[in-house]
Amino acid sequence: MIITRKQDTETKLHTRVSSVCAVLLVLSVIVLAAFWLLRSRGRSQLENDTVGSAAGMQMNRRHTSELDLGLDVTNRSVSLSDSAFEMEEDKETSAVTEADGPEEKEGRVFYKGKAYDFNKDIMTFLVMGIDQRSETVQEQTEGYNGGSADAIFLVVLNPHIEKVQIIAIDRNTMTDVDIYDYYGTYLETVQTQLCVQHGYGDGTVKSAQYMEKAVSNFMYGLPIHGYCAINMSAIEKINDAVGGVDVVVLDDLTKWDWRLEKGKTVHLEGRRAFVYLQRRDTGIFGSAEGRLERQKQYLEAFIIKAKAQFKEDPTFPITMFQELGPYMTTDLNLEKVVYLADLAAGFDFAKMDITKIAGENVMGEKYEEFYVDETAMYELILDVFYEEVR
Repeated sequence: MIITRKQDTETKLHTRVSSVCAVLLVLSVIVLAAFWLLRSRGRSQLENDTVGSAAGMQMNRRHTSELDLGLDVTNRSVSLSDSAFEMEEDKETSAVTEADGPEEKEGRVFYKGKAYDFNKDIMTFLVMGIDQRSETVQEQTEGYNGGSADAIFLVVLNPHIEKVQIIAIDRNTMTDVDIYDYYGTYLETVQTQLCVQHGYGDGTVKSAQYMEKAVSNFMYGLPIHGYCAINMSAIEKINDAVGGVDVVVLDDLTKWDWRLEKGKTVHLEGRRAFVYLQRRDTGIFGSAEGRLERQKQYLEAFIIKAKAQFKEDPTFPITMFQELGPYMTTDLNLEKVVYLADLAAGFDFAKMDITKIAGENVMGEKYEEFYVDETAMYELILDVFYEEVR
């Protein structure tokens, strides 16, 4: 059989194409396997690094004496040794049986005649803005040098409804705070403003972990899957990355920037964004609450700009995350980011809600104190983190 030069060339070309296809197929399999490996590791790490747990939620025991009288708050499957939390059950009014409603089980909460189970697929992250003297994150001597958490938010990813929800927490919220000495030794737990918990640490990982624990305990043992503490000095960089943000000025901040006149529409860029989000007149009662409202307002406007930026450049979040490295302390890594990116890929970010925990601001002996409305917070946790049993 005689093989022509043309046939030989075609055979060799076919062989090469087949080889290239085989290589590409192998590479695709490797990339896909690597992605799923990273994703699997990320999910595992997030679950293992979680502070608090669904099973440990104390929705019926803690603070129930402060809820509105007459509310049906029961979770009889939880058992605590502290007698202060023991509740006498009224079988005639609160017993739930298979005949008249959902049965009791571990972690199930009964409230106002309805049953709720915790959404275990939800992912919650603590995001903080830190008032620190150093521009970039630097480890500090323990005691009270870690800087206060002037902005405190919980970012909640709910795959069941493919939605992101943000909960704003007042920095002056009165709750249990652990006190440590200059050697990092635990001394005592006192009730004071939540924001100071970050100060009792090293300004980096320990401070963030202390805050994570304090916020979890404050919210009935809520599981928190990670933290991100960003120095307020990074505001300018974050703001300018999306081309600045337009706001209607909520407070008179002309003592720091003459353009920031109350009621005026201003384009925030550079230093002006920092002033708007960080400054407050401590001589005015309620200035911390006013600043939180500005932060909430800004965040809503920033998200719109960030979504537009992401649409133009899909690598924007990764680039931003990398640039914030020197200004940020976080326990998120590549594996976790890959998992979260995959989890949120189909989310509708247009439905994002930003909710502030309700409460009352009062003047303490020296500083302002914010006391949450326990009923409002209880119902908010049920609404965001639990699902009604049908």
